[in-house]
Amino acid sequence: MRYLLLLCMMMIAVPLYSMSMNVFYPSLVSVQDRQKALLASPLKVKNVMVFAKFREFHTFQKLKPADILIIPDAYARTLKGYQCKNRFTLSGRGKFRYQILTLDKSWDLSKASNGILGVVDESGRRKMRQYLSSILPGVKFKQIKSVGKLEDLMAMMALEGANYVLIRLEHRNGLKAQFDFQTFKIEESSEVNYPFICVKDGASFDLSKFNASLLKILGFSTIEVAK
Repeated sequence: MRYLLLLCMMMIAVPLYSMSMNVFYPSLVSVQDRQKALLASPLKVKNVMVFAKFREFHTFQKLKPADILIIPDAYARTLKGYQCKNRFTLSGRGKFRYQILTLDKSWDLSKASNGILGVVDESGRRKMRQYLSSILPGVKFKQIKSVGKLEDLMAMMALEGANYVLIRLEHRNGLKAQFDFQTFKIEESSEVNYPFICVKDGASFDLSKFNASLLKILGFSTIEVAK
């Protein structure tokens, strides 16, 4: 009886393992709002870190690899040690196309080799260049400038720090009130996935806990198996 009581006390004293989650993807929803929503959700993930910039995410992930990641397509493509089988959807679609925008429509695609493309860093400088080559085949720019956030991207364009920017249509529309100037679409990328939910090899995670209210705050509609 004494040993049974001791065993019960040990089980109570030892905390259950809590899964961790690191999150990075460009979004107009604040880091604070996304982190608060994830912590309060039915996911029961107690250790959640949401990052505004890739560099901060990448540094933390190297020091403290999480069990679950929410990451953009650019980073997921070369990620090792995780299973990235599920992606978010928006308005019934699991993929989208980036738009290449310019302030001056005379900067058409024929001038790309003399122009500067602004992008939000999603995977680091070298891997981002490789990613851009895969989603914009045959298009080469004189220079690629990376910024940390979407707001920085539009500011770069406004200050003429780049001839072109690469951005999702939803993000451009969401920034129109802040950056109220006319832009011209000159090209689209090939289709890319919305952000992935990646689970560390050997771990499991119940995706059904992503309810509609949480998905809305994160900026998406549903979750589906990536095809």
